[in-house]
Amino acid sequence: MREHEKNRALVIGFIGAGKMARCLISGMLQNNWSYQQILVSCLEPVKHQDLGEQGIEVVNDNLQLVQCSDVIILACKPQQASLALVGLKGKLDKGCVISVAAGLPVAFLHKLLGDDVSIIRTMPNTPAILGLGVTAFYAEKEVVEKFGALCQTLFESIGEWVWIDDESLMDAVTATSGSGPAYVFLMAESMIKGAIELGLPEKIAEKLVIQTLYGAAHLLKNGVESPKTLRENVTSKGGTTQAALESFSEDQFEVIVKKALAAARDRGRVLGQIN
Repeated sequence: MREHEKNRALVIGFIGAGKMARCLISGMLQNNWSYQQILVSCLEPVKHQDLGEQGIEVVNDNLQLVQCSDVIILACKPQQASLALVGLKGKLDKGCVISVAAGLPVAFLHKLLGDDVSIIRTMPNTPAILGLGVTAFYAEKEVVEKFGALCQTLFESIGEWVWIDDESLMDAVTATSGSGPAYVFLMAESMIKGAIELGLPEKIAEKLVIQTLYGAAHLLKNGVESPKTLRENVTSKGGTTQAALESFSEDQFEVIVKKALAAARDRGRVLGQIN
């Protein structure tokens, strides 16, 4: 039996029913996982009746979920993880926990669950809502060998993935792709405001900016040229694009971006220490 066929027999238990859990559940269902293979545990099941109406069992007992699941996805808020995992140490029978709770180190989760549990730490991002996300994974080598393929199968349903072999780099991942969509949204906001100040009606400014960013992203994704080459191709000597880019350079645009990423990484490190 092929690996993806084996995966179809597994039961995946979600601790938490927030946005990322729902992204994964939606992606799984669109990729031929059945409702019967998904369990959800949350504090207030009544708030997630729509999942139950789809045929997904929703409970408020994490121990029950663990006992009925082959793999656990920890999808609660990071500050809720300690409470959510209380009483589960020694109950997972050398199973696997995939954490999408941002910033929680593998050592922290081992402390709560025991050293015999396989932990995979992940960092997805919000375009996963459309199946266009990218997720970074980190796990110890033996965990990758045992559960890596399954983890990839699950997260392929919401976009692409990469493996990181040094957990300390997960804070850099968070700063780059985890927080990255917000940087693009800020750029869009700024361009729209600037276009309006130049006299364009708001609706036209929005359409021009959003489609421009969308098209540029497609060029980056589907083309064969580097970002540098694509930028150079649009920049005629003495033209309007060059004038704009020189203005960016005068205001140290690259320095601003690098400083922002470093600030996000440093904050991630602090939050990891708090946890």
